[in-house]
Amino acid sequence: MDESNIIMKIAIAVQNVGVGRVNTWKHAAAVRPWWRIYWNRTPGAVVCFGNRDYVLDRKSILVIPPDTSVEQRLLQVFETFYVHVSFGMPYDRCRGNIFQLPVTDLIRPLLARAVASVEAGEAAVGQSSNLTLSGLKIW
Repeated sequence: MDESNIIMKIAIAVQNVGVGRVNTWKHAAAVRPWWRIYWNRTPGAVVCFGNRDYVLDRKSILVIPPDTSVEQRLLQVFETFYVHVSFGMPYDRCRGNIFQLPVTDLIRPLLARAVASVEAGEAAVGQSSNLTLSGLKIW
């Protein structure tokens, strides 16, 4: 492979992935060494960071970097899809913010496929893979 056009290499390691119904969420000041990605099928959870409350629901995906302290609150029983993943250095050093991303028409089918894959038992937990971005053009 011609490495002259490589933009970045990312080593991805999935720590945990799941779908489930949550009726207790007892992590008042949760800090984890991996990225946490949450999408809730139903409302019922809030993640607090800084002076802001992030409501988890179908409309957005919440992304929390490693070693970021958040407060998690349960408002009612909810259904969630989650992924805990490491991207390796330097990406795992990101801290100081969390990200709420909208679920767009582009993201929705990918999310549905990921959830279906986990529900079917096809998730690759504990496995690592590499992602290489090359030839990326930004205008």
